[in-house]
Amino acid sequence: LSLLYDRRRNDKDYMLLRLNPCAKLSDAVQTVQLPSGCPNDGQPCTVSGWGTIRSPQGMQCANVNIVPEGTCNKAYRGAVTPFMMCAGVPDGGIDSCQGDSGGPLICGQQLEGVVSWGTYVCAQKGNPGVYAKVCCIVPWIQNTIKEKW
Repeated sequence: LSLLYDRRRNDKDYMLLRLNPCAKLSDAVQTVQLPSGCPNDGQPCTVSGWGTIRSPQGMQCANVNIVPEGTCNKAYRGAVTPFMMCAGVPDGGIDSCQGDSGGPLICGQQLEGVVSWGTYVCAQKGNPGVYAKVCCIVPWIQNTIKEKW
């Protein structure tokens, strides 16, 4: 189920999937908590994904920090909406990239973001990754699960 995705702006880039059969939990497959609030500027987080740039043998992880909303919006000339947030490192060189979309941004054991978009050339200084912000849709997630599943 999707939440009114706006393809033109990449806004509200969320999707809930019901797996059938249910996923089997293991060392490589785990659940994650929904956020109890929105992350703070500068908060350390970990983004993970498979990517397509180097075709890694295993999932890749990178440590990034939440970027202030004003800095994020300035980097993308006002394209960042209230349903988005940025994470990265000041000097670039570390980022999510093509093929990572839909992957988790975990901050303090909570799912704070979902990899959404960024510049075509990843990990550029001054252009952090853009994530769908999870804290603002927790009620929708909870209601959808309750009503539909």
